[in-house]
Amino acid sequence: EEARLALEELEVTTANNQVRMTLQSLLIGRWAKQDGRGAVEYAMNLEQPMQRVGAMMGGLMGWAKSDPEAAHAWYQEHRDTLSGGMLGTGLMDGLLCASLARKDMKKAFARLKDLEKSEQGNAVAMMSHQVMMDAGMRREFLDELDQIEDAKVRRSGLEGLVAQWAMQDPEGAVDFVESERWEDDMGEEMRRALARAWTNLDPEAALDWRLGAAGKDEDRGKVVASQFAQWMTQSPEAATAWLEKQPEALRTDALYRETSERLRVRGRHDLAAEWAEQIDDPDRRGDTMSQIYHHWKARDEEAAQRWFEGLDAPLRDELRKETDHHHGENPVAVPVIEVRQ
Repeated sequence: EEARLALEELEVTTANNQVRMTLQSLLIGRWAKQDGRGAVEYAMNLEQPMQRVGAMMGGLMGWAKSDPEAAHAWYQEHRDTLSGGMLGTGLMDGLLCASLARKDMKKAFARLKDLEKSEQGNAVAMMSHQVMMDAGMRREFLDELDQIEDAKVRRSGLEGLVAQWAMQDPEGAVDFVESERWEDDMGEEMRRALARAWTNLDPEAALDWRLGAAGKDEDRGKVVASQFAQWMTQSPEAATAWLEKQPEALRTDALYRETSERLRVRGRHDLAAEWAEQIDDPDRRGDTMSQIYHHWKARDEEAAQRWFEGLDAPLRDELRKETDHHHGENPVAVPVIEVRQ
């Protein structure tokens, strides 16, 4: 009754809709730990669809923490009437499966068989987040995961585990990845997942480790390209300073192109162009610069044109050729690139 009164007061006293929905979901989640059915049925009867979905998610997850079996049974009973947002997708099944994993790992994995193949990967990734910091549960999770025949599902679970582990304890994640015996290319997949997550915390340490773990015949620029590009979007000055201290062998077309493309997607067109100009292969350079120009032009035509006019004549010619190569002679499809007098 106290939770219901608090929720009713929230409707009256909180004007900001986003804040109200967030607090509402938290309150219903707390209520659901004590009275799961009452909380989710209250949420189910909310009038606004957005509020209802958020409140239902909060209620079901709160209920699942105390009684995952009951929460799952209620959801299965009512799932046909739940539509909109995330409630009508396999995401809710995955979240409930993950909650069950903390109480009964074998039962949680058995429940995977009820999910579509496309949903099983997400479910095991969510399960990995629940068990990652408990060594006993982690071992139990890995043992159960090893019994799954689908390699893609196993990979999703392992990548989820390694990524979350790297965010909490990168040294522990490194020990795990380096001590396991991996099949086929799984070890390389795990190293990439670890480095990708670790880059969000300590990019310099992540890249140094990634280089140290690379094989002697690997393209070292390609090995760190994705993580370096990720760092460039976060702190370009620090990333550039790190690269300047590295051997020349690291400065490859793979690194320059990956960095340029990541910056372009983030809307840093001027910086993306600087990195694209360093690509040695003329075809790749022209293609990358053409993508930057047209992406930039669609968002800020004047700035894109100023950049084009500032290029050296050979680069302008290269960009024109690349445009002609992709669009042919169709005067409608080809964006006209002209230098203004």
